[in-house]
Amino acid sequence: MSAVSPPPLNAPPARKSILTPMVLSSLVYPGAGQLMQRRWAAGTLFIVGSTVATGWLVMTVFLILKAYYGLAFDPDHPPKDVPGLAALVIPFVIWLVIYVAGLIDTAIGTYRQQMKASHSLSP
Repeated sequence: MSAVSPPPLNAPPARKSILTPMVLSSLVYPGAGQLMQRRWAAGTLFIVGSTVATGWLVMTVFLILKAYYGLAFDPDHPPKDVPGLAALVIPFVIWLVIYVAGLIDTAIGTYRQQMKASHSLSP
């Protein structure tokens, strides 16, 4: 018969997945990773910024499509105020900057939480 020994008393806690906040920020919505890290102000900032930039982008696309279809169905009366390409690129670039900044912020937050956890485990 073999003797079964109990687990050691100082067993390290099970590690959580490192990529979960990054996956949330990259695939779900910018700011979701910060909310998972319990960083409420940063998460709210990225969610609001991304929502405003996305709304701006959607409204610009709507105005361009409205002008395009207006011209297609009524060629005798061309639209007067049609946004140009720069009007479409600017909100997209702003959204992209917010998205990348959110990913970088999530990675930095994850690194800080890992360092804090490793310092609390050391004697």
